[in-house]
Amino acid sequence: MERPRGLVSAWRTIALMAIAGVVVLTALVITLGEANRQRDRALAAQSHSYDVMNLARALQGTMAKSEAALGRYVISADQQLGQAYFDDWRRAGENVAQLRRLTSDNEGQQQRLAALQAAFRIRGDELAATALATNYGKNSQALSRFYQGRTSPALEAINAALNGLIADERDLLQRRTSQAMASVRRSTAAAKILSIFGVLLLLGSQVVEAAGGGGRGREVLLALLVQALGLGDGQQQRLRLGYTGKSSGP
Repeated sequence: MERPRGLVSAWRTIALMAIAGVVVLTALVITLGEANRQRDRALAAQSHSYDVMNLARALQGTMAKSEAALGRYVISADQQLGQAYFDDWRRAGENVAQLRRLTSDNEGQQQRLAALQAAFRIRGDELAATALATNYGKNSQALSRFYQGRTSPALEAINAALNGLIADERDLLQRRTSQAMASVRRSTAAAKILSIFGVLLLLGSQVVEAAGGGGRGREVLLALLVQALGLGDGQQQRLRLGYTGKSSGP
């Protein structure tokens, strides 16, 4: 009877080691997979924020270029400069529409974009009136309009909306980066713990081998498995009963 009992005990030990190994490996794969997903989400969020900020700055630059071309057009009446003003302002309008699409997932940013679009239309009408006066040879009127427009409330509203958009996106980027880094640190710490547990499991298997599958080796593996599964007292007792064939109580 001793040999069958020893054989059963050995098989129980092997099964326990296999279960513990699967638990550790599965937990490690899940943890590392989540860490990779969090990193990818953080990188995508960072890329999106940079796209928004770069496009907002590009819009400011394109508008400034357009208005500078208009100023030279008013002074020289050179039609090529007038066309340059028109083309740059059209590109600025395309940038505004692209910004609206990029921020469609952010309600707060959409409110800024609505204000930006309204001010952009008003500013466009102001510049168009100046260009029209120049086209009809009313240079003095055009020059007066141009200099008055440099303090236009619409221009101030555009700059305020764009600066606010950039500031909001920068704050959002910092929050997203901090949250992602915290999640990655937690996942990395969990992965380290699981790796250490795997080493302990390997040492436990060596104890079992040295003990010939005896009680001391089984106790080591049972303790490791209980720790991996987070079992309560009742669950621990059932595990020990199923493994040893007898209760662990008095």
